[in-house]
Amino acid sequence: MDKNIKTKMNDIFQIKIFYGNRSNEDFLIHNGFIPSRNPVDFMHLTLGISKNDILAGQRTLVCHRLKMPVLARFRLFLKTGEKYPFEMDPLLLGFLRIFHMNKTDLDTWSSRNDEDLSMVLTASHGTFDELDDQVVKFLSVRASLLVNSYPKDIDSRSLSVRRLLKSEKDILQSYIMS
Repeated sequence: MDKNIKTKMNDIFQIKIFYGNRSNEDFLIHNGFIPSRNPVDFMHLTLGISKNDILAGQRTLVCHRLKMPVLARFRLFLKTGEKYPFEMDPLLLGFLRIFHMNKTDLDTWSSRNDEDLSMVLTASHGTFDELDDQVVKFLSVRASLLVNSYPKDIDSRSLSVRRLLKSEKDILQSYIMS
């Protein structure tokens, strides 16, 4: 190829690589770096229904009907708007609603048909106000506990690890109520 053409091509074309919608953790593990800005970053929050929960059987039944796991790593995204908790991952929101239901709620929802039951994952304003208040408080407390468990001195860590820890703490802090 002519050297002039090659030079012109280098000046004109920019090659970009799309790595997919990944968390910063995934970037670090699979690519060895973390981008300076990741608008789709999330962290995993592991939650499950305890076998010691007196309502574990009913909670498990409702989860299975919704094809939801009873123990999972849920995606927790940076909270950005006023639509919280409805901007959350629907599986996480549904799980937390089931997690906070009392026996009466579980009896009511488990007796509904599958289409109505799916509202646990999607319904917004009005249907689950009391449960959603509990979900918000639960996430605030859980996020606060997790933030406090992070190492205090991260300056000695590599740049990528510092970025990862900062992004995870930012996500968690966005759920902490003032």
